[in-house]
Amino acid sequence: MKKLYALTALLLGMMGCSEETITYTNPVPGNEPSGVAAELGISSKNTWFAAEDERNASIGFKSLGGEVVVDIRTNTTWKYDAVNAGWLTIEKDDVADQLILSCEGNKVEEQQQATITITAGDKTATISTKQNAYGTLEIAASKNNFQIPAVGELTAEFEVQSTDEDWVFETKDCPWLLLEQQGDKVTMTLDPNEEIEDRETTFVLIAGEGGGNPVTETIRVTQDRAVYVNVSLKTIPLSPTPTESDKKELGIRSNYDWEYTLSENSDWLSATKTEQGLTITAETNSSGSSRTATITISAGDGKQNQTEQVVTVSQTGLDLDAFILGIDITSSSLKTFLPFDKAIDATIDWGDGNIEENVTSAYPTHTYTDPGYYIVSVKGSVPSLNSYDIPTYGLGNQFKEVYNWGRTGLTSMARAFQNCRELERIPSDNTEAFAKVTTFYYAFADCRVLEAVPDGLLDHATEAETFAYCFQNCNAVTEVPADLLYNCTKITSVGSLFSGTAITQIDEDFFSRNTELTDCSIIFSNGKLKTVPEKLFANNKKVTTFNSLFANTLSFESVPAGLFANNPEVDSFRMLFSGTSLKSVPAGLFANNHKVTNFQSAFSKTAIQSVPSDLFADCDKVTTFMSCFTGCAELQSVPAELFRNSGAFTTVTKTAFNNIFKDCASLTEVPAGLFDGFTLVTAFNDAFSGCTSLTTLPAGLFATNTAVTSFTNVFKGCTSLKSIPEGVLGGLSKVTSFSGLFAGCTGLEEIGANIISGCAACKNISSMFKDCDNLKTVSAEAFAGAPAITSVASLFENCTLLESIPEDIFAGMPNLATATSVFAASGLKTAPAGLFSRNPSVTTFGKVFQNCAALTTLPDGLFAGNPKVTVYSNALQNCTALESVGLLFGTSTASAKCDYLFAGNTALKSVPAGIFDGLTGATAFNNAFSECSTLETIPAGLFSKNVNVTTAAQCFLNCTRLAAVPARLFETNTKTKTLTEMFSGCSGIESIAPDAFTGLNGTSLNFQKAFFNCTSLRAIPDGLLKTAQISTYTSLFAGCTGLVRVGSEVFNCASATMFNSVFDGCVSLEEVGKNMLVSPVKLTSVANLFRDCGKLKSIPASMFDEAVKLKTLTSTFQGCASLEGESPYTVVDGVKYHLYDRTAENAAASGLTAITAAKSSFAGCTRLSDYDKIPTTWKE
Repeated sequence: MKKLYALTALLLGMMGCSEETITYTNPVPGNEPSGVAAELGISSKNTWFAAEDERNASIGFKSLGGEVVVDIRTNTTWKYDAVNAGWLTIEKDDVADQLILSCEGNKVEEQQQATITITAGDKTATISTKQNAYGTLEIAASKNNFQIPAVGELTAEFEVQSTDEDWVFETKDCPWLLLEQQGDKVTMTLDPNEEIEDRETTFVLIAGEGGGNPVTETIRVTQDRAVYVNVSLKTIPLSPTPTESDKKELGIRSNYDWEYTLSENSDWLSATKTEQGLTITAETNSSGSSRTATITISAGDGKQNQTEQVVTVSQTGLDLDAFILGIDITSSSLKTFLPFDKAIDATIDWGDGNIEENVTSAYPTHTYTDPGYYIVSVKGSVPSLNSYDIPTYGLGNQFKEVYNWGRTGLTSMARAFQNCRELERIPSDNTEAFAKVTTFYYAFADCRVLEAVPDGLLDHATEAETFAYCFQNCNAVTEVPADLLYNCTKITSVGSLFSGTAITQIDEDFFSRNTELTDCSIIFSNGKLKTVPEKLFANNKKVTTFNSLFANTLSFESVPAGLFANNPEVDSFRMLFSGTSLKSVPAGLFANNHKVTNFQSAFSKTAIQSVPSDLFADCDKVTTFMSCFTGCAELQSVPAELFRNSGAFTTVTKTAFNNIFKDCASLTEVPAGLFDGFTLVTAFNDAFSGCTSLTTLPAGLFATNTAVTSFTNVFKGCTSLKSIPEGVLGGLSKVTSFSGLFAGCTGLEEIGANIISGCAACKNISSMFKDCDNLKTVSAEAFAGAPAITSVASLFENCTLLESIPEDIFAGMPNLATATSVFAASGLKTAPAGLFSRNPSVTTFGKVFQNCAALTTLPDGLFAGNPKVTVYSNALQNCTALESVGLLFGTSTASAKCDYLFAGNTALKSVPAGIFDGLTGATAFNNAFSECSTLETIPAGLFSKNVNVTTAAQCFLNCTRLAAVPARLFETNTKTKTLTEMFSGCSGIESIAPDAFTGLNGTSLNFQKAFFNCTSLRAIPDGLLKTAQISTYTSLFAGCTGLVRVGSEVFNCASATMFNSVFDGCVSLEEVGKNMLVSPVKLTSVANLFRDCGKLKSIPASMFDEAVKLKTLTSTFQGCASLEGESPYTVVDGVKYHLYDRTAENAAASGLTAITAAKSSFAGCTRLSDYDKIPTTWKE
């Protein structure tokens, strides 16, 4: 705090919270609204007034006297009572709702007290007043509360009376207030307030400061806020013919009360004040020329603190010759293009005061100075409108409204406003603008907020030929004029005219005058119609297509029987009712449509429960019924003669019945003879797929369909089908594929004999019974009579209850080549030895028994008769109950992959010696036994005959019970090069045979992480990898926490450049043999080699003598806290060169490459005798 005494001047200030004064009007007595609860509150800006709450306060008058004004806040009449108030003067101001209390100086040496009670309705407020006794030490200002304007008169002064001549004032810093004292007068000077909120500060006068009991007077200074007015629009364009919806809202914000004035000559303009600002309306401008006016909004204190905003309002004249368009320009793009895709010859009034004459270019462009709404007027020749191809994508969304079509010589409206997603309104054609227009193709497509199609829009479009997609996806359009197309007698196409709109009804005569129509496809698709009048198309006899007429209109429920009665030329009803809620089909619906060729998906995904037998009667030119009833989930039955009544036996295409009843979940039976006579059909793919209620099939269902070649997934997912009737597939001698035929038929429990007997051409029965999880027995003769079969892939996959399989089930398939996943995830417990013995042409057994969790044993010779197999990968993967296997494989030179062969077999303890001996052509055993967590032993020479194997990466990954690596896993001349992570994670391995890898004599071998985390391994035998030309050793034994000893001459480094992390984390390692590294002449890096080998006590000093090219030793011995003796060195010409002596300066003399990266190489090796000589960075 800083104290300023008499005759000193001070800058002080503090930003204060704004204080808003709310003025209440005191009601005239007797006019109070009945039943309104009384409200009452008291306040004052005088600093002598101390409020306890809204209705209790105290006032402390000085002995010198003074005045306090109390504000009364109430919604009703009020009065006051005073007790012991003879020394007070009290004045009631009913207009301002104030109580003025004042008193003269106290002449007696006693304190005076009084109580004033204010009453309003049932509420009371109390003010306790007192006046100091005569002679009391005190200080008082002539005025203690000041309200200063933001600008203008910025000085004020007051006088101070005090019984202490040496009074002072005390304040906090306030940069906008200057105080000056001259005798008993204080002058305040304020800076102008440029902020938009009031600001306030206080300071105090102090008397008797030196006496120990000082008294104070608080002075409050409030400065008004700077006035501001913000308007939401600076320019307001109005249409020449404004409607109720054309009212413009001008948002106004100000921190003072505001008012507005209209300019002269504005009698055509009206402004109405609202809570948010002004509502602007105008009269129709029929003059043909534009007019403007201004609105001035002003606010302030009526003095110098004033401001105003001027808004310009313009209204385009209704020039009927002009094309008039409203454009909304935003700050994101001030540039616009007009939608004229052909050359023009016109004058353009851009609505911002700029007028361009003689404009000829297509897509004329203009850049506005400010965002806003502009009305553009174009007068002259404009032959075509096209917003879709505007040069800058998305600028069509600037177009908000068309006010007039004009007389510009239009001939095309193709894509006029396509994708103008903010276009709200278009006018009727009152100027015959469309008289020569021939196309309205996509004219208003995707105008998603277009409010309505106006009456008279197309009254003059007499030359128009197409309205295809005209109002497509005008989502907000709910109705269309009944006579919209009355005068458009030349049109041939209305395809997708109203698709995606919200219209709920259409007039019976809507198309009655459009007798030339040929294309009526998609008109009402994705809409809101429930039905249509029966005579809607009665006069349209030339129509050739009704494709997707009501497609995906979910609300559509019923169709009148005679809807298509007068349309004899129709050739396609593709997807006619697809995706609707159609519940029934009237008889005779297509009785007069004898030229129809296409019924594809006509009733797909509808709610129909039955179909009349004459539905397709005499439609003898039909080429396809494909997917006609797909997804009809409520369809329960079909008449046997449904398709035969059409007579289209010679016209249907080969795939005419694909998917015909797919996913008809309520269909319980199929009538016999349903497809009789259709001898040209070649496919029934997915015909009854997903018919979950289908329980039986008639024998001979396809007896006459002798040309069929493809029968894929026909009954897939028919979960209620209990059995396969004898002869149901009879006569299908040309079928080449039954793939997926009964897949997912979870009700099937048994497969009898001869189900495809006579199907001599069949090559593919893959997935035929896949996912039949209740299937328990299969006849040995199930597939007899089909000798051409080449694929049984996934045949019984996921048949979880199938525990056994006949040995001869594949005996009649001499050409079988693909058996991938044939029993994958099935319930098989074992497999007969001769299961595949009659199938010498098989090339793949990939995943053949994968995930067979119940499989416990497999016999000798299971694959002995299959010498051509090239894929065994995953064949027995995850057979978690498999405990033992025989000598499964015969002799084969085929290049077979055996990746993941036994992976995940968690019950397998061992495999027989010689199991792979016959697979001399095998090339890969990656992950062959990975995750076999109970595997305890592997035979010596396991891969000794597999000399063509190139990779065995992760072969025994995580075989945690494997106790030892046996002798001579590989034979001499083997091609194996990749053994990455071969035994990684084998935490049970305790020993490695010294000659385990002696057969590996190739070059560039990869042993990365080969024994990573083999935590039980105790020792690495001498010479283990001495003969192997290994190029990658990284992390070979890292994490082998039980490793104690490393032998001599273990690692042949002749081909290696790096030996990084080999023993990283071997925390038990104590001893490293002599000459551990053989021929390390190419090594450049041994980073992390012995990191954290905390028990390692010594290493041969000469370990790196031959490693003359070393450059990187980062963290090599980090954490080797037990390492003693001298750090490794090399003696050259009698001179010792420690690793840290291998520097650029010593390189020439020593012949040793300089080490450039050695951070932390000896960190923590404090027991070394030369530790102090090792560079600091090597020890950090």
